[in-house]
Amino acid sequence: MLKINFRMIILILVLIYPNSVLALLGKKNIDIVEWKCPVPRFTDMNLKLNNVVELIGDGQLILLLPPTKMDLWTQGTVKSYEDVRYSSAMAVINQPVDVVGRRILSIDGALKALPQLKKIEPIAMNDHHLMVKFYQEYDLGAFALKSLFYWQYTADANGDLCALLHKGDVDAGVSRMEFIPVSENQTLLVMTHWQDLSTASFFYRLMINSNPETKFTLLPIAASAVVQSFKELFSTESEKEHVKPLYKGKQDIPLFSTKPELKDTLYKLAQIGTPTFLHPPQKYDDHGIEKNLQFATGVQVYPASFSTAKPYIWDIKSMPEYFTQFDEVKEKIREDNDKEIFIKAKYGVGLMKLTLNLSFDYVVNNDHVVYFQNPKGDVLVLGAEELVEVESESNGPNTIQIYTAGSLIGEDAPWLVKYLERSLPQVDLMRNVGLALMRVEQQLPWMIEKLNEEKVLISKGN
Repeated sequence: MLKINFRMIILILVLIYPNSVLALLGKKNIDIVEWKCPVPRFTDMNLKLNNVVELIGDGQLILLLPPTKMDLWTQGTVKSYEDVRYSSAMAVINQPVDVVGRRILSIDGALKALPQLKKIEPIAMNDHHLMVKFYQEYDLGAFALKSLFYWQYTADANGDLCALLHKGDVDAGVSRMEFIPVSENQTLLVMTHWQDLSTASFFYRLMINSNPETKFTLLPIAASAVVQSFKELFSTESEKEHVKPLYKGKQDIPLFSTKPELKDTLYKLAQIGTPTFLHPPQKYDDHGIEKNLQFATGVQVYPASFSTAKPYIWDIKSMPEYFTQFDEVKEKIREDNDKEIFIKAKYGVGLMKLTLNLSFDYVVNNDHVVYFQNPKGDVLVLGAEELVEVESESNGPNTIQIYTAGSLIGEDAPWLVKYLERSLPQVDLMRNVGLALMRVEQQLPWMIEKLNEEKVLISKGN
């Protein structure tokens, strides 16, 4: 496998910045440390690269890994962390691996790709390490969120680039970036990271405590946003100007059950962690106004046959049991045996709670696929849910849950929702990745409990 000489790139990073190397080495306010990167490598996950690339297509794969223990240098000492969940995001870039590495790691490339970075300043260099100071700012209109970070970049012996947080809005953070050659002119860019959100600022901790789902959605969304920004950095002008197809109906919702040849790869990914796919945006005609519509797909696997898992997964009335945001869910059976679903949901930060009223048409296409859409409401949500059975040699029959949804903010949405929609960067990505991931992650523990209860009943002969 091709490897990038990151020690050389680290030297180039310093040389291209308008300061002398001696001046950089003279700044001792933050000391470089020797450390070992604990972040797992996607390269080591024993997956068929071509199948993964085909599943990703022109979009992204985001992978939320299960809890694990980690030892990490933190604030001058090695600290042990329990229940660490790494988040990976990856995309295919149509450029050679050495070109991708050089451009992403250049200061000019980073500033162009990530507009929230206002300034990048290398401050120290030592062998295969580089210390960098980042000035970050999110402009939210009425106010700005400003942050200062010190990250140490270390060239790993295997060709990866790892990063260790020394100072920032949280006490600890770590990441790994992999540049995997797919072909001579294609690269799979993979970013895997973790941050200690429990030590975040008061505002972020308030948001996390008020919305429990953010504990597992924030870091995957952050990884996805960074990878998407870098992917767009390499987009040609013709690709940027390409006319996106107009969404005309449910036939334009991306489905995975139509690709049986990729079923095993999807199953293996779901065994490793919780996969979420981000699809390229389409155009949507919202009452004469053309808007971007972007779908995301959350995937989960359950150790049960299709016939056992299906009644629980598609039990709409039980959703408030695992969606704490849902106050009420009602369903009405129509004459055509389809359903109309009514949901009252609450979201917010601290004392600011927003009530969203959603009404869905729920159409059963066949035994394995249902479509849903709310034709009106505060938020437009439409998509499909698929169930696919896969046979495992060691675990017997398993059921893959595939939930795909896209969303748009309606004209009658609460003012705070519309304000954040205008102010936040990559808001479509944030909203839809969070929606898809939240659906399958929050249902997982509830499903496991129900399946275990089913096993007990069967063992008792009931």
